[in-house]
Amino acid sequence: VAFGMQLNLLDGAESPFPQAISMILKGISQYVQNPYMQYMPQHRKFVKEVWDSLELLRSTGKQCIEERKRAIANGEDVPKDILTHILKIAGDIILHQYSINRLTVHN
Repeated sequence: VAFGMQLNLLDGAESPFPQAISMILKGISQYVQNPYMQYMPQHRKFVKEVWDSLELLRSTGKQCIEERKRAIANGEDVPKDILTHILKIAGDIILHQYSINRLTVHN
């Protein structure tokens, strides 16, 4: 379970999520060794797999955040984990900035 997601990692099921993490880590390792490899034609397939993996993680993260924001806005019970904490702090910061901007405009 990660941020309310069931990944079924212990069931032996093949999940694209851990494979994507592994691919991104391989991509980072390769990039550190040779930053120009992404421009070499012989590495195009690998670079595309890394970018696809990155897109999977980004879209999954975005989906988790949107679902959690929706649950918080609807007053549903949400787990008290790091994602909830980050979203609440981010909301407080946005409200604080809005009130400062409002005061600045009125003065």
